[in-house]
Amino acid sequence: MKGLLTSRAEVEIFGKIYEKEDIIPVEFEKINNEVKFNLKQTNFIHKLISKSQNFAVNIPRLDFEKDSDICEMNEGEFIDKFKLIDLKKLECDTIDCSCLSKSIVYECTLIKEDKNGIIGRIVKERDT
Repeated sequence: MKGLLTSRAEVEIFGKIYEKEDIIPVEFEKINNEVKFNLKQTNFIHKLISKSQNFAVNIPRLDFEKDSDICEMNEGEFIDKFKLIDLKKLECDTIDCSCLSKSIVYECTLIKEDKNGIIGRIVKERDT
């Protein structure tokens, strides 16, 4: 399945601590109560997930190709991608992470990360 991955954490950039968020398109598998996807360790969102141990997989109900392209072309470390897309930013219910309006949202905690990808446990599934 295809969706938009979101995460948030405090990170150090040029010696200062900032709360940063990122959003990227992702191809993922949902198996029972877990999600699995590949993610390059060089992606900024990988750093956020590793630090926060949380992420959300958002499956917008509307066509989101334009939003997906915007998120893929911009680097989240220096740009607030949420301001560039048409979907409204919301807060997750059970984890410290943003999610997207008009979406099915899987709120997840990190189970495992390695060179083969990331596996997360779905702690809540909701429709926004």
